[in-house]
Amino acid sequence: MKRDYIIIPVLLGFALLVAYAFYLIWRPFFIPLSWAAIFGILFFPLNRRLQRTISSQGLSALIMTLLVIVILVVPLTILSILLVAEVVSTYELIQAWFHSGVYKHMLSYFDQPFFQNLLRRADDVIDLGSIDLSSIVSSVMQRLSSFAVSQLSDIVQNFSRFLFSFILMIFTLFYLFKDGEKIVGFLRSLIPLPPQRREEITSQFTEVITATVLGDLVVAALQGLLGGIAFWILGLPSPVFWGSLMAFLSILPVVGAPIVYVPAAVILLIQNQYVKGVILLIWGSVIVSQIDNFLRPILISGRTKLHTLVLFFSILGGIYIYGFLGIIMGPVIASLLLAILRIYREDIVSPQHTVQPSVAAGTGESDQPGEL
Repeated sequence: MKRDYIIIPVLLGFALLVAYAFYLIWRPFFIPLSWAAIFGILFFPLNRRLQRTISSQGLSALIMTLLVIVILVVPLTILSILLVAEVVSTYELIQAWFHSGVYKHMLSYFDQPFFQNLLRRADDVIDLGSIDLSSIVSSVMQRLSSFAVSQLSDIVQNFSRFLFSFILMIFTLFYLFKDGEKIVGFLRSLIPLPPQRREEITSQFTEVITATVLGDLVVAALQGLLGGIAFWILGLPSPVFWGSLMAFLSILPVVGAPIVYVPAAVILLIQNQYVKGVILLIWGSVIVSQIDNFLRPILISGRTKLHTLVLFFSILGGIYIYGFLGIIMGPVIASLLLAILRIYREDIVSPQHTVQPSVAAGTGESDQPGEL
């Protein structure tokens, strides 16, 4: 027994040291490996069906990998070409708009009596006479122009790195399609919990990834597509750029596409283009924003939703740490943490107690802490 007391801690410490060294080796490839795992989980049901049809697991994995390449590369290539072209044209438009002084004409709208009355009331609080709107607009436009140029140069410089990461992701994805069930079974066996709890954690992991991609990314893509179509039909500049921006903002809870189409509609109304402004408002509020309400439940029915506050900061923090991957990793990490805390509460803190709704006084409320 004394010998075991010495050997076990030493063996555990050595295992942790080797695991840390293994982590350092794999850390540079975390992003492509994570994307490979995400796509492997998303296409796992289809891969299983294909393996039942084709006896060769290698051939079925190759077919699935080629399918993912087609699904990813073709739309992203087309979108990238259109987006780059529009960013360049938008930059040129902003430059021409700035040098022509059109913005001064737009600022003249603030000379109307309504705005002048507001400015007089605000002048009692802050000295508005010291504010030069023209110089502020000029400074903002110059900064936006330099930012756009720097971002374009960064995209060109990082393309080789992106291509290398994409190749690593595809390479990993092939082996996940081929041997994914064995890998998942091995990792599941390492979880020091009863089989039921292991299944609960792995199911939560899979469910959140599927729900995030289908419920958030697909809905956001549709909202951006429909928003961009509205901009294109109404003849507004850079529909692909603004549609892509609406798609990205739609992923963030509480934010959404209205941040783009509402100001655009207001600008149209200020410019006396009332028909276009009203059409954009109706299209955005009735079509674009309502997609989230009826399509999301269909795609992610039965999902255990995170609280809006937890989801909001999980996505923002995930984007800050992992970049675009954080849109998925943030909710996954938060959901797994809450699942572990729920298991701790039910199995350790109060293992004998079953959470049931209270029927006292006909309130139907539970006397247990609420779920996030």
